[in-house]
Amino acid sequence: MCWSSAGAAQQRDARLFPYRPTQLPAIRSADTLLPELPRPPVRPVPGPTSAWGVGNIRLVGGEAWMSGGMDGPRVEPNLCNFTSPGDCLYGRVEIEVPAPGGGNGTVWAPLCAPPPDVSAFNLANLACRQNLGLRPTSSLAFMSSASIPFDIPQGPVTTEGYYDPAKYAAWATVKGGDPGSVVAVQDLPLNVTSSPCADGKLLAMMCSVLVR
Repeated sequence: MCWSSAGAAQQRDARLFPYRPTQLPAIRSADTLLPELPRPPVRPVPGPTSAWGVGNIRLVGGEAWMSGGMDGPRVEPNLCNFTSPGDCLYGRVEIEVPAPGGGNGTVWAPLCAPPPDVSAFNLANLACRQNLGLRPTSSLAFMSSASIPFDIPQGPVTTEGYYDPAKYAAWATVKGGDPGSVVAVQDLPLNVTSSPCADGKLLAMMCSVLVR
């Protein structure tokens, strides 16, 4: 039989240096655990802020609670003629604004119906949130809606309890902006004038709380 030199060398090495596997000590899983590092604090994402809030808006009519129906007064009879419980569910809005013409302090101004490029439904949603003291990310369930604007009465109003435009020194119209990204109606671009709404119409909206 013929052996190669390489094979003879392997057999010689095996006799001189027999292979014996090294027995390693068992490693317990607890020995490999590292201490848990402290987690960084969760920082809330800052939302929009505003100098205006729930105290700078008021709804006349248009407020309803899911369990109790209409809550508070309805709009004036010369804006909507109430004859049955299902009538006049929408209300009007007044907001506090700087006095027009560079006057001192603030005044309450009726909120006019928005121009065609501003969604009345989005504006109603913003006014409802502000009236409830909510932020854009609040989880309170509410529903808002807009309807056909109210016509501003023309001429002198002499009947007690009727809507009288002559009582207001300012009128506010939203000119643009995104109602979904701000906290208050006053944060949107406004046109505040001392004369009634240019188109003679007021925003008509509803603000309904579903869970409270």
